[in-house]
Amino acid sequence: MNNHKSAFLLAISMGLYILAGIALISAEWMFPTMEEAGTILAALLCILPTCLLIYRNKVYPGSRKEKREELREPETESIWNQKYRRVFRLLAAAIWIGCAILYMVVGTITDSWAVTWVLFVLAFALHNVVYHLMYKMAGR
Repeated sequence: MNNHKSAFLLAISMGLYILAGIALISAEWMFPTMEEAGTILAALLCILPTCLLIYRNKVYPGSRKEKREELREPETESIWNQKYRRVFRLLAAAIWIGCAILYMVVGTITDSWAVTWVLFVLAFALHNVVYHLMYKMAGR
């Protein structure tokens, strides 16, 4: 049952973060004379989900790494899988660094910072696609 509560807190937190992003974008249109209104509203909306995530990690401290260690099979520690893991880490770092650079460049050129945050959502999706492709290639 604790996993359900933990997952519920995580889902609520993510929903509130998405709501903060929507508030950031929509406040620009609703209050065109108050440029900071969207940023202030989004920052205020991020307080609750951040507190929920901190609470979740304190109440349900089981880390993902520990769970992975328990589930790991002995043959997955082969050199072949270590190679894929290393390549994935390099690709993941390249994805996130590239996303941050692209965010800064596109945001500076278009001066539309409220919309360019979507690049991070796309980078997250690309990160997961690469992870699953590497997972399949490693034969797991």
